[in-house]
Amino acid sequence: MKRKEWLLGIAVLACLVAVAWFLWPRPGVYCADLEEARTVIEAEGFFCTSDRVDGKICTGFLVTRAATTADDVNLLCKVGPMGQDWKGKVWVQIHKPTQTWMIPETADARVWGGVHVFGDKSFLEQLEAALQRGRASSM
Repeated sequence: MKRKEWLLGIAVLACLVAVAWFLWPRPGVYCADLEEARTVIEAEGFFCTSDRVDGKICTGFLVTRAATTADDVNLLCKVGPMGQDWKGKVWVQIHKPTQTWMIPETADARVWGGVHVFGDKSFLEQLEAALQRGRASSM
């Protein structure tokens, strides 16, 4: 009888641990600035492209799964309706709490510390998941 009680107790404990693991909040993404954001995003295999022809990143950059050009970046409309050309793309820019940013109307947006991120919701979720996995494995 005692053995069954022990086994039941262990099974209940295992179930509680599994439920807690699934419900436990995942660490959020935090980047102090654009350079840190670019470094961690590229480390996960994504491409970061400046809107400047010389490649220098000053106020923001585009994140994609494939290489793109500054010309392609500059053709994206960052205000008004978010078109199909945003599929698989996310824009990362400096976050200033005192500044209002114009973003496409249906864009999903986040603040990751010192950067403001917006774009295709599905792609943004994939990017965040990859960054959270990457940070968890480096801890």
